[in-house]
Parts: sequence; C-alpha cells; structure tokens
Amino acid sequence: MSKRVCIKEVSLSAYLDGELSEEASGQIEIHLASCGKCSALYERMKSDGDLLLQSLSVMEPPARMKLQLFKRIDAAPERRPGLLEWMQTGQILPLRFRPWAYACVSMLFLAVVISAFHFQRRMENGRLLAEIDRSRAEWVARGNALNPFNISTDGAPLKFAAGNPFKAYLNER
Repeated sequence: MSKRVCIKEVSLSAYLDGELSEEASGQIEIHLASCGKCSALYERMKSDGDLLLQSLSVMEPPARMKLQLFKRIDAAPERRPGLLEWMQTGQILPLRFRPWAYACVSMLFLAVVISAFHFQRRMENGRLLAEIDRSRAEWVARGNALNPFNISTDGAPLKFAAGNPFKAYLNER
C-alpha cells in the first residue's frame, strides 16, 4: 500500500488564492475529496480568510478630500523622467539623452586611443634610452674603443669632441 502524502499549507494557500495551474488545482481537489485531515485544514483556512475579509472594511475618504486630491493631480505639471529614473526602467535610451551618451562614449574612446599612443611612445623612448645607455656603458668599459667618431661620453646629451671630422654631418642629423 502506498503512503499518501498530504498537501502542504503553502500549496493549499496558493490553491485558495487561485494561483495554481488547472492541473495542480485538479490534483488538490482530488486529494481534498479523499483526505479528511487536508479537507479540514482547507475549510479552516477558507473560513479564516473569509472572516478576515469581512472584518476589514474599506474606508471611503471624504468627498472634499477626494476633490482636493484630484485638483492637485490635475494641477501638477507633467514631468519627464530624468536619466537616473530612466536607467531604473531598463528601456531604450530616450532621444534627448542620446547626444550626451554618444559624446561620452566618443570622449572615452579618444582618451583610450591617446593614452595608448602616449604609452607606446614612452615605451619606445625607454627602449631607445636603454640601448643608448647600454652602448655608452660598453664604450666606457672598453675605453672608447668602439667610438669611431670620438664622441664624448661624459654626461648627456652627447657632445662631440672638438677634433671630430664628422662633426658637421652628425649635428645635421
């Protein structure tokens, strides 16, 4: 013999509120017809709900208050939602905000491109300076043996010695 499983109160409450599908409602009705415990719980929940609805009376506001409220609503200027309010709705960007959005995206793209070029140039300059320093260090270590143009190696920028025959050519470059 299979063990019968009773209905949970949450499911019974959803059935009372009409929130279940037709199939689930049909299964609960079949179970209520065969289970006295669940049908007693259902009747108690139904009577409690009915009692609650009867005890809550709807208060009608005074006519003068209604009239004043409707006048205020009619007199209020129609206000278009701002950008922050629009963002909460998740709708497509309104036409009045699109130029600003395009400008912001364009400026951000331009800033990224300029930064990338600046970074690339700094990296190239750093590599070039490192190569110059390495070459200069080699010249000093070998006693200027690799210095065919007699370039002075003391201090930057590079200065050419007075007796250099290629001085004019090197200064033009």
